[in-house]
Amino acid sequence: MKRTDEAVLLDFCAQQCRGVDVSAWAHFGASNKDRLAVVAFLLASMRWYGNRDELLAVAEQLHHGCASDFPALAAGVDFDCGRFSEMLKARLSHEHSVV
Repeated sequence: MKRTDEAVLLDFCAQQCRGVDVSAWAHFGASNKDRLAVVAFLLASMRWYGNRDELLAVAEQLHHGCASDFPALAAGVDFDCGRFSEMLKARLSHEHSVV
């Protein structure tokens, strides 16, 4: 994933941390639903992010069967889960003292 795309996605996820707006995820994901499904599923698995049920629903809505397809889906959209997770965690910790 390009670093500019990553920065936009980090901004979006930082905004959504306090409360997931499902319609915002659907609108934001219009250009790359699979990548956003990966992000939603990844964040649903992170206790520190919260909003698990909403994010699982978003992931499923964006890519039916995301949970079972996750490893291949993440690889297919060139998404580094560990890097993204750590960058978002650090950002939220710094900006909002969430983590």
